[in-house]
Amino acid sequence: MIYMKKYILLCIIIISFINISCFFRSQTVFQKNPDLLYEIKMDLSSSRWDIRIQGLKKLEDINEYWLFSESEQLIMFASFDERALVRVQTIHMLTEFKTQSAFHRIYTLAEDDDNDNIRWKAISALGNLKERQSLPILLEAVKSKDWLIREASYKSINKTILPSDRDNFKDIIINGILDPVTAVKCAALYNIPFYHPDIYNTVKSLLLQENIPENLLVACFDAIKGYALDLPIRELLINYLTDKNPELRVRALRVLKEDNKYKRNRNLLK
Repeated sequence: MIYMKKYILLCIIIISFINISCFFRSQTVFQKNPDLLYEIKMDLSSSRWDIRIQGLKKLEDINEYWLFSESEQLIMFASFDERALVRVQTIHMLTEFKTQSAFHRIYTLAEDDDNDNIRWKAISALGNLKERQSLPILLEAVKSKDWLIREASYKSINKTILPSDRDNFKDIIINGILDPVTAVKCAALYNIPFYHPDIYNTVKSLLLQENIPENLLVACFDAIKGYALDLPIRELLINYLTDKNPELRVRALRVLKEDNKYKRNRNLLK
């Protein structure tokens, strides 16, 4: 009983210390230095765009700025700035908050902004957030005429989907692998979170082509790692063990080791 009372007392002391620490942390930023908040507000209201960016940088320099609601409100305000250079600065800052309001603002920028660079940045940010609510806009963005937006969209899709999405997303991934732009192909190939025989066969058809760019080869090796390899692909990988490019040699060896060690997903190819 005595030990229990001591334990409870210790818990109370620890919780009190944590609360006091959090209080002084918030005090340190805006309540202890109200002039800083006023200064940032004035910067963000300036008629000069470079001063407005300077205000965002001052805010970003605050340690753990994403812990404070005042920070989110100021960044939200700046995300509507008429200058694209200011809006784009807010995107990576909004991702730090992990709030629904910040997520929806990034989603809106990805969907509606008239600046392609901002849409590209916002689509990339959605991938880092890994929110499944992002998928509708990401699926729409893969249809873009801008290959940079398509590239960012496939990267974000592969970060967001789950192995259980295999049947719903395998055709979308295959479309990316077949994109005419090599960078988009690579984006679709990296970090696919599931295995499917159709994807294996699509990658195989790429690997058996001649004069494949080295960056695409690396992406293909990444995509087939973990599959049960058939004979043509095993022979191709064995040939790359003596390639002049050391990265290709290492990547080929890793895929072969994975095939030898695990032999997983062989049923996908039967």
